[in-house]
Amino acid sequence: MSRFLRITTSGNTRNNLRSGIEVARRLGKGDIVPFLQLLADDIRNYGTLPDYTLRRIAQHEALEAKPTSLDAFFAEIHKLKQEMGESYLKKVLDRTNYTPSEIIIAVENL
Repeated sequence: MSRFLRITTSGNTRNNLRSGIEVARRLGKGDIVPFLQLLADDIRNYGTLPDYTLRRIAQHEALEAKPTSLDAFFAEIHKLKQEMGESYLKKVLDRTNYTPSEIIIAVENL
């Protein structure tokens, strides 16, 4: 997949997740919000999701104005949650021994 297409897919996925979180809260689907936030956090900070999964999330728009697409979006999210598990990111990070990078700047007074 080209770099541009990956960036576009990632951006579409982030936008869809952001919309999905807002719509889920308004419609009282609070049970799915933590998983949506976990997916968004993964995309923003870690990038562990494969392109196939990003496309699955971006495929259906999470807009209240498009109820059929919205239903398909939530159905896809529920499938991902079942396939990956609610705490998939923690497992991935534990398996890779992820440690946040630190930048240390030293200033010497003369």
